Amino acid sequence: MHDKYFHGWPNLPLYKHCFEFRWDERRQAHRFYGFLCHPVPLSDPRFELCVLVFHEVKNEYETDFAVLDKVNQYRNMAATTEAIARTYPE
Repeated sequence: MHDKYFHGWPNLPLYKHCFEFRWDERRQAHRFYGFLCHPVPLSDPRFELCVLVFHEVKNEYETDFAVLDKVNQYRNMAATTEAIARTYPE
């Protein structure tokens, strides 16, 4: 992976499913945050989905872990898992 454009936090157990895409546009740092999951683990265990749930424009380099907490909230919502299951039935 190339941390300049996207990365996760695999070494932080609480945020190991979180993921970030980043780009700069007109001196503004844009960030899309989401989470990784395996929606069809039995039929295609190598397929990984990134569900984007939050966009932020920021110029600070450091990660705002409050945003990652929101990502985890969305990841654990029943409505989220139901929507993924409807889109990717096993």
